[in-house]
Amino acid sequence: MCARFTLDAQMQQLRDIFGLTNSIEIIPTWNRAPGASSPIIIHDRIGLAKWGLKPAWAKAGMKAPHNARIETAATKPYFRSAWTKRRCLVPATGFYEWQATATGKQPIYFDYPGQIFAFAGLWEKANENISAEASPAVTFTILTQPAVGPVAEIHHRMPVVLAPDSYRSWLAGESTAADQSTAYMQAIAARPVSREVNNVRNDSADLVSANSK
Repeated sequence: MCARFTLDAQMQQLRDIFGLTNSIEIIPTWNRAPGASSPIIIHDRIGLAKWGLKPAWAKAGMKAPHNARIETAATKPYFRSAWTKRRCLVPATGFYEWQATATGKQPIYFDYPGQIFAFAGLWEKANENISAEASPAVTFTILTQPAVGPVAEIHHRMPVVLAPDSYRSWLAGESTAADQSTAYMQAIAARPVSREVNNVRNDSADLVSANSK
């Protein structure tokens, strides 16, 4: 699964990497959690969306899942329409998983040092008549798949991190993304970091500094 990630980037970097045609204010974060707003990319445009997918037809009180399994998203009624029609990129610079230790859960940070990447995501609008860039009425979820590489040593699931050359094909609905992600994730770096990340109110660059277990 993926329940926390980071985005330490400038808008111009995102424009250059993803070929964007518009700009928004980017506030760096080192502890993005479900329920918060974060930038997503739809085709060649970027906008803010709330993390936790909620289709227009969802009833009050229904859960807004922050993850969707890539193995079943195409067939589950909750995700099926978004899988077919509403794919997005979720820019990030890293994510966390937690490892059980004798002294409690230790956060492990995964990244490609100095690089910006993108998770495979799905998006929805709370109302079909609004703009796709209107926040917080736009929501998103991050796809997950069976863990490989360094992540598999910590958790059985991992977010689908897209290889850069598959961004366009993913958005166009021409790729399931999992195969490309599996190979790309083999090279991801992992390190233990501060347990301060356990509290979502903590959000600073110090959270991703290497920390002994």
